[in-house]
Amino acid sequence: MEKEKILKILKTYKIHIGIITGIICVFLLFILLYKEEDIVLEENITEIKKEEKEKITKYFVDIKGAVVNPNVYEIEKGARIKDVVTKAGGFKENANTEYINLGKKITDEMIIIIYTNEEIKEYIEGNKTIQYVDKTCRCPTVQNDGCIEKGKTYTNKKENEAGENKIVNINIATKEELETLPSIGSSKAIAIIEYRKKTPFTKVEDIKNVKGIGDSIFDKIKDYITI
Repeated sequence: MEKEKILKILKTYKIHIGIITGIICVFLLFILLYKEEDIVLEENITEIKKEEKEKITKYFVDIKGAVVNPNVYEIEKGARIKDVVTKAGGFKENANTEYINLGKKITDEMIIIIYTNEEIKEYIEGNKTIQYVDKTCRCPTVQNDGCIEKGKTYTNKKENEAGENKIVNINIATKEELETLPSIGSSKAIAIIEYRKKTPFTKVEDIKNVKGIGDSIFDKIKDYITI
């Protein structure tokens, strides 16, 4: 009985069903064609961008730091970092090039930072923050694309030793032990020793009485000192 009812409905509304089915088919066909056109369009756009990129023959590169003429330079595509340095007048006498890959190919909008030997020394002693990591480094807030290899960093002995949570007694510590504190170099370590010879520290805050040690340095070392 149910079967007869269904057949009767189909016979009665066969025209309507045919129209609806046709509309659905046309709609599905339209979607299929649209997707194919979209794919073709994307491929064409990609190809155009590739062709435009290949037409570019010059890049703009920003070189900073220890070169004679730091500036933004227009450089031929395919050039190397050493070519940018040459265009900038060459290195200054105190330039540190140990971690710069001079043979690296340049890219458009590249940033190259050449640090001095003094800056590197300050960093290693813990008085400066410089990290060399290809494409992602902050030195302290600027990307340096001239790094020698991904993940290459200078080791900051102050950060490493402070990271071990070694506590230093500022009344009896040697010069070398004092130098393990963040931002405390040779001159400040000697100043601490000279000060305590005359006036022993009675509280850690007294170290701020030493010439050259203010609130900012105290904030860095307060967790690593005792009396």
